[in-house]
Amino acid sequence: MEKYKIISAATVSELTLLVNQELTAGFDCIGGPFMSADRLLNQALKGGYIQRAEKKRIPSELPSIQNDLRDSVYMIQLKFRPKEGQLDTLIKVAEEYLTEFPYNGLTFFSIYDLENDNNEYAILEYIDTTAHYLEAIERGETNPFLGRLRPYVDEYDDGMHFKAHHGILVKNLI
Repeated sequence: MEKYKIISAATVSELTLLVNQELTAGFDCIGGPFMSADRLLNQALKGGYIQRAEKKRIPSELPSIQNDLRDSVYMIQLKFRPKEGQLDTLIKVAEEYLTEFPYNGLTFFSIYDLENDNNEYAILEYIDTTAHYLEAIERGETNPFLGRLRPYVDEYDDGMHFKAHHGILVKNLI
């Protein structure tokens, strides 16, 4: 039999943390968050028949223990266009910064060539918890890491150097 419940919080950050705990416990969200008359943010949940990946089905070894994504909950993708001849320098600066100032909860960090006509590349990050995810996205354009990379990146037409996309893991298929 399925169980239903509603959780409430005063802020989006608090609600996100509570929802993440319930998702980990086997519940699933019903619709999106909503505001109650008492100005609290709420999320309806159901649980009981949620299928979870069994540990024995997950490969015991991945190419690198450091890049083990099985426990990552969030993904951040930052698209950018490196200035002509500056990609190698950008990569070196990124490596130096991450070595000197490692991010809390960062489980994976790579740079990909998107192989499109816009000469775009993407930084792909996986993060382990909701708290670390919120810490990462709240920095936005003021992020000191992006500040170090900005001199090597062309601006888009809207004046931004990076185009960000982020989201929560829906289902791990391996």
